[in-house]
Amino acid sequence: MAGEHSNNDWFAVGAYALVAAVSQMLWLTYAPITTESAAHFGVSEDAVGWLAQIFPLLYVVLAIPAGLLLDRWLRQTLIGAAGLMLAGAAIRLAGSGFELALAGQILIAIAQPAVLAAVTKLAAERVDEDQRTTAIAIGSAGVFLGLVLALVLGAVIGADNQLRPLLTINLAVAAVAFVVVAFALRSASERESDESAAISRAELKRIYTDPVLSRLGAMIFIGMGVFNALATWLEVLLEPAGVSSSATSWILVAMSVSGIFGAILLSPRVSARGSERGFLQVAALAGAAAFLLMTAVHADVMIGLVLAVVGFFLLGAQPVILEISERRAGHAAASAAGAILLAGNLGGIVLAVLVQTINGHPSASFIVLAAAMLLIAPIARSLAPGFNARAT
Repeated sequence: MAGEHSNNDWFAVGAYALVAAVSQMLWLTYAPITTESAAHFGVSEDAVGWLAQIFPLLYVVLAIPAGLLLDRWLRQTLIGAAGLMLAGAAIRLAGSGFELALAGQILIAIAQPAVLAAVTKLAAERVDEDQRTTAIAIGSAGVFLGLVLALVLGAVIGADNQLRPLLTINLAVAAVAFVVVAFALRSASERESDESAAISRAELKRIYTDPVLSRLGAMIFIGMGVFNALATWLEVLLEPAGVSSSATSWILVAMSVSGIFGAILLSPRVSARGSERGFLQVAALAGAAAFLLMTAVHADVMIGLVLAVVGFFLLGAQPVILEISERRAGHAAASAAGAILLAGNLGGIVLAVLVQTINGHPSASFIVLAAAMLLIAPIARSLAPGFNARAT
């Protein structure tokens, strides 16, 4: 009986990872093919950019209510979010106008905060405590897999004005994800009564004032900010080195794939050894060193290898931080994850704008990103003993 229960739990974790991947794939559908999409819709490239930029803006608005809903009704909220993404994907395919594309993206963007913030809460409800780090790592890897799918599908199918086949594939995958997660979460977990509860105003205030969660949010602000800035402006930063836009896309794929391995391989080992603070400092130093190296390398292969190191540590650190937040927040895990990822989305906006102001000077941009990564090290070091203790 215990084995059967365990299998059902891991099926739910896998279903969540699939939904998380779809949320990222749908978000970035148009990003790798901005020029082609602009020509298809008959609008400017800046207008197409809003199809992706609407996501972090809505995340800032919806992160808190999404977390509260998840902490109270995880299954219903997550299934509803998957259904909303499916509806958005269908609307995008209903016509060829930019207005429908924007309407579909808005629906998907409304669903995304609930999907991303569910990772720690689902692990708490569906997996034994000693396996939650692995469950969070798998869910986080699903997010990074979605980035890879968006980049690869855009490059292979979306180019050359093949937008409709791309949107059809997106819709089919979104439909599969909805069916799978609805089936996986059709019944409550035996832990649901313990883990699901309405979050009081005092508990919500504690999440936003807790010194450990504040430090975790600061690290995610920098880490996600660096990644988003890099993903947004890498093509511009590498152009002076003679790197083509196609090569840049594959470099981003390599960085994201490396991040998947980092998430799955690093976080369970780090948690088992209780070495979170040391690991986060090492990740910060490794990322900073890699960005400084970027000022000197110019060959495509070397750039890809250096940024793969960045992806391995930068993306590999995210589930470590989220797992600490789950332990710290207890039954308010989704609200805590939503708050931390809210900080990450704000960091993405701030650092992307900062790099935009200097992206005509690639070396200066990489030095700024290196300096940002270095800031993570003292924040991690400032975590007091017992920071990763489970809430009682």
